Amino acid sequence: MKRSTNETPGTIEELRQKIAAERERGYVISRSSFEAGIVAVAAPVMDRDGKVLAAINISGPAASLDTGALEGVIKDRVCEAARRISTQLGYRAPPQARS
Repeated sequence: MKRSTNETPGTIEELRQKIAAERERGYVISRSSFEAGIVAVAAPVMDRDGKVLAAINISGPAASLDTGALEGVIKDRVCEAARRISTQLGYRAPPQARS
């Protein structure tokens, strides 16, 4: 695989592992994965069957986006926007397992 930056996965297996972890978490935080100096947060928009239809994304220069805000309020708002749109499209999240 051709890397765009040093943060880009270098093998198919690294990419698969990264995707699996992000799918489990329910959102993506990207730091210079495609273009050096660019950070982003994205979350999926699901249809009523739980299939991903689209994603909500906020991106910008790393120098302008504070890491705490990116991993806190920005991530939270992106995820909430994706959840609201998904709900309007009929998606219902499965009940969370109790520990």
